[in-house]
Amino acid sequence: MYDTDTDPFDSPEGQALLRRVAALAQQHFPHSWKETSYITQAAGFILANGWTTLEQALTVCPEGTRRILTENSIIC
Repeated sequence: MYDTDTDPFDSPEGQALLRRVAALAQQHFPHSWKETSYITQAAGFILANGWTTLEQALTVCPEGTRRILTENSIIC
């Protein structure tokens, strides 16, 4: 779990999560994936729930994670 006294996106886990979500967006939406606010919003949802990886979020809360990824145009 990330340290809540620091910005979670500054942590190695947060940076890895942002890269993972961006790669997923690029895979599903190759022509429009560069909308970083959607990537940040989806990753922020995951980090705010105390999960540090996309896989962990999908395991613990698959429906909610898929919903936030779909709503933010990360997956179809």
